[in-house]
Amino acid sequence: MKISEGICLLGMSPMRADSSERSEMVSQLLFGDSFSVLREKGAWLYIRTHADDYAGWVSANMVALGVSARGRQTVVSVPFIACRILPDSITIHLPGGSILPEQPFEYAGKTYMPENIPEGTGREVVSLAEQYLGAPYLWGGKTVFGTDCSGLVQVICRMAGKWLPRDAGMQEKCGTPTVYEDASRGDIAFFADEHGKVIHTGFLCGDGSILHASGCVRKDRFDAKGIFNTTENKYTHSLYSIKKM
Repeated sequence: MKISEGICLLGMSPMRADSSERSEMVSQLLFGDSFSVLREKGAWLYIRTHADDYAGWVSANMVALGVSARGRQTVVSVPFIACRILPDSITIHLPGGSILPEQPFEYAGKTYMPENIPEGTGREVVSLAEQYLGAPYLWGGKTVFGTDCSGLVQVICRMAGKWLPRDAGMQEKCGTPTVYEDASRGDIAFFADEHGKVIHTGFLCGDGSILHASGCVRKDRFDAKGIFNTTENKYTHSLYSIKKM
């Protein structure tokens, strides 16, 4: 198959580790995420995203091929908005972090009309992330309906105009290092396992707490040692580094 481009026109499409619905979800395409097709396997496409250079398998019937976003684009900076599709007269919901192409956007005879598009608010990352408090944890997720730790950080930074890679280990290589004593609200902390592998991340709130996805999106105590989970009454994550993005 000739390499082609495509775009996600659903609220979300899973990206999987292998070409099967039973395979692990490693990430998600959000509405407006564009990609290049690297190869195909039956009804599955192995793709690489344009926004963060992330690779995975998607079901061909959950994406639109032969089109990519052009012109001015807007990032949804609230947990979700509605989008009407004409002439079908149906409404879908687009999660925060979705990329809205220049309006009106048409594909295959259909017109996509997002409603109540939020204006640029200039809000900083912690205020944006607080919109997600209580959202359930979901491995590979990136929406208010289910997110993992690095998915939350990536989407919130996207809302703020900062485009980060997908996984915590990749994100940790970005930004400017700082130390605990000089850390401030909006800095991003990273945490490692006993082997030194970065496995977790979250936003520092500037008041001795961290906002992160662990069980759900929540706030916990944070200090130079790491995260103290107030529900479990113990330290759950060991601090590795802090970055200013």
